[in-house]
Amino acid sequence: MFTFTHKTKGRRMSLLRRTIHLAGICMLIVLGVACGPAPDPCESVTCQANQICENGTCVMNCQGGETACGTECVNTDESNDNCGSCGNKCRTGELCQEGTCTLDCKDGKVACGPLCVDTSSSYENCGACGTSCAAGQVCASGKCELSCPKEQTNCDGSCLDTSSNREHCGACDKACTDGEICKAGACVLSCQKDLVDCAGTCTNTKTDPKHCGACGTTCASGEACVDGACKVTCQTGLQDCSGKCVDTQANNQHCGACGTVCSDGEVCSKGACQLTCHTGLTECSAACVNTNVDPAHCGGCGQACAEGETCVSGTCNIICAADQTKCGGRCVDTKIDPAHCGACQNACKQGETCSAGKCSVICPGSQTLCGDACVDVNTDNANCGSCGTACSNGRVCQAGACTCATNQSVCNGACVNLNADNNNCGSCGTQCGSSQICRNAICFSVACVPPNTSCGGSCVNLFTDNNHCGGCNQVCKSGESCCGGGCKALVSDSLNCGGCGNVCTGGKTCKSSACQCPTGTQDCNGTCTTLDDPKHCGGCGNVCGTNEVCLNQKCQAVCQNGETNCNGSCKNLQFDKDNCGACGKKCNAGCSNGTCVPTPQVYIQEIHIDAVGFVVIKNSGGTDVNLNGYVLFFDDASATDVTYTFGSQTIKAGESLYLYENTACPSGSSNCLNLGMSTPFAPARGGGTYLCTAACSSTTVADYHAFSGTTVAPAAVHGASFAPNPSTGITATNQSTDSFLRQAVTGYYPNFNQSDWKVGTKTIPCAPGQTTCSGKCVDLQSDNSHCGSCGNVCGTGTNCSKGQCASGPQVYIQEVHIGSPDFIALKNAGGTSVNLNGYVVFFDDSSSTDVTFTIGNHSIAAGQTLYLSESSTCPAGSTNCVNIGSNVLYDASRGGATYLCSAACSSSTVVDYHAWEATAAPPTALYGVSFLPTASTGITSANQNTNSFLRVQATGTYPTFNQSDWSVGAKTTP
Repeated sequence: MFTFTHKTKGRRMSLLRRTIHLAGICMLIVLGVACGPAPDPCESVTCQANQICENGTCVMNCQGGETACGTECVNTDESNDNCGSCGNKCRTGELCQEGTCTLDCKDGKVACGPLCVDTSSSYENCGACGTSCAAGQVCASGKCELSCPKEQTNCDGSCLDTSSNREHCGACDKACTDGEICKAGACVLSCQKDLVDCAGTCTNTKTDPKHCGACGTTCASGEACVDGACKVTCQTGLQDCSGKCVDTQANNQHCGACGTVCSDGEVCSKGACQLTCHTGLTECSAACVNTNVDPAHCGGCGQACAEGETCVSGTCNIICAADQTKCGGRCVDTKIDPAHCGACQNACKQGETCSAGKCSVICPGSQTLCGDACVDVNTDNANCGSCGTACSNGRVCQAGACTCATNQSVCNGACVNLNADNNNCGSCGTQCGSSQICRNAICFSVACVPPNTSCGGSCVNLFTDNNHCGGCNQVCKSGESCCGGGCKALVSDSLNCGGCGNVCTGGKTCKSSACQCPTGTQDCNGTCTTLDDPKHCGGCGNVCGTNEVCLNQKCQAVCQNGETNCNGSCKNLQFDKDNCGACGKKCNAGCSNGTCVPTPQVYIQEIHIDAVGFVVIKNSGGTDVNLNGYVLFFDDASATDVTYTFGSQTIKAGESLYLYENTACPSGSSNCLNLGMSTPFAPARGGGTYLCTAACSSTTVADYHAFSGTTVAPAAVHGASFAPNPSTGITATNQSTDSFLRQAVTGYYPNFNQSDWKVGTKTIPCAPGQTTCSGKCVDLQSDNSHCGSCGNVCGTGTNCSKGQCASGPQVYIQEVHIGSPDFIALKNAGGTSVNLNGYVVFFDDSSSTDVTFTIGNHSIAAGQTLYLSESSTCPAGSTNCVNIGSNVLYDASRGGATYLCSAACSSSTVVDYHAWEATAAPPTALYGVSFLPTASTGITSANQNTNSFLRVQATGTYPTFNQSDWSVGAKTTP
């Protein structure tokens, strides 16, 4: 046996080839030819490293599923030049995957048809290829969502302003009830003009007897509310005598006229005191009465009518004023009452008001009622110029006429953009070819390179071609245009409104190929805004001032502490004589509890001090007055007081009575009365002269005149007369120490110089809410020297609040100034000096590192101020300054709050704080201004509605404030 081995150049010969070769040799042996080695055809062939020799030829030696393409072994599943087969080359932008040329998408994009798209934001491929968002939506994080502008919220697929939307007030689905509007995200009562919110009910305080002049002011039985004042309404045949309706024909105390009293044993019959009653009258309790009209004896003696009823024809009934109607036991004005509009029980619908007895919808401002909605016919596409006139074919309503939007033209009745419309390029009807595109009103040829694609032999742009939109032969419907590879309705698509890529912003939606604001809003600087916005109240740019809100498209003052907005000013309807009970209702004598104080019919008109002294009493009323029972009181600080009591002395209406010390009447006078005394008029006397309706006291004084607080009248008074105005009086004549004051029986004294009123132990008249303590009028609710009662002094560190001495911070933040220089002023409101050692000022910021400053050993004297400045420069006029050595504390770009703490800052040790904004930067209007709150109340807004200032007592509680303005990270909200 033997072996035969042959090596070739390039690689070992295969077993088959060796077998064939040996067989040839053995065949030669069989034929008688000697066996020997045959020539090798690959012996002299040298192949490359990736080749082998076969029969003298080098061939590719491809391994692992590769394919020989030319001189290379390639993987046709991945090769861009030999994709699927040799020579099949992928185009630029494509990648060979599994033997097929596909798009090479990068940056997280996905191949959708012939396009690489970002499925997290693609409008046509949102979340996955082929998932298209509806009109008015955008793709956000792979989900289709409504595109809402800033300051609006997506509520069930609609963009809404929850700060003013009644159905979604403050949050989605939080609806206001009937009669309420949404203001600043809260439901509040909406009362029409001339109505006032009284405990949740819109009330006419001019006519409502339960809220007459002001909420809660109830008229007494038998009174009606007329122009905001309770007045006695007497039926025919009765007369108002001192606030009561009486029959002067039969009343023993007012027989024939008010105040005429019949003697014992007499009865009043037909206005005269008689011994018996006239025919038709009945004697009841020693009085002759008409049982047909007398409410105390209605139909018979002792049969009294109930409160609020009058006697008519012997029967008790409710009698309403001439301009009112009886509805269900109440007197109402059917001309304005929404519950009884035009007739009893005829209630107006929600959103309607009662005017002239008819229910109607009142549209604000220049809006017009179309159907059941108020619209602006100047801009409303559905009601352009007039109700029912709708704009179509891409037209929009401008100035009440349907026109095309800017840069659009009319072609075949439709609005088109001649600069970009392939069917109307440059002019109506000019169409661009399939391989052309309209740009700047010219048809341009488009080379078939990416992003263009060959479709049916034509080079098209899949992003813009209406016949090949997003893919070959994907034709857009009539009225659609290809935008970004998707068919869009330019008439209504808010992301492609009137043209591709024209996105509606600021709350606008696409209507008729134009971005428009929703009905009921107005375009203000590119943002749709309701005209109830305080920054655009009633019109764009009309900003409401500090302490104002926008109601019914008008800036109105926000009044507090029981005050009412009267023409932009806050007035106390309880005591303002120019706005008594209702705005604009003026009183002559004064206002008390919302009702005009009646001017006394009789008053001191003149006092004359001379050789002949006299006093003039004036009757300013419309009826005669009998002075029987009236008292003249001559008050003197150094001599015995003198009085004179009148007998049956009558002063006719509009006339005067002269009171003298002798029998001589002054020139021109006709009605005189000799007092028979000279002492009251002696020039050496001083003090005052009262006119009383009974014994003189602080509650029964009808009128008085004080001419001096000294024992001797001023020289200029001697020989002079005083003739004050009966409605206002005078405060000084000839001498600054002279004063004149008038007093209504049911009213109160106006303010005057108390030092001029020195009458010993006599009570000094004070205004309502004040009390005389040690000769001064004080408020017992807030006076630290008379807290709750006269002489009750609050101790150190306490203040009088609501009549009680309460402990509060002696030191508080008086002022925060952001400007040049920046500083904080700390006030010591107490009566003793305070050392601030251990006190900390804490500057809180929601966007940067918080900063603290420990004050150290610095004292503030009682009532003084300490300034903490960021530089050595002290504010003008300041003397006590501390340089904190930092300029970051008051930087204008910072926002948040400033605390004053008595120890380490926490919610229990904060003495005072000031918060100016919840954002990272304070408002522009804040920079360079100061806040000067009062020590007891602080301020709630300054320059910006979102600014807030609050004070806290260490042992007290915080007042109510808007917590949405207080956002300071993890800090405890007070």
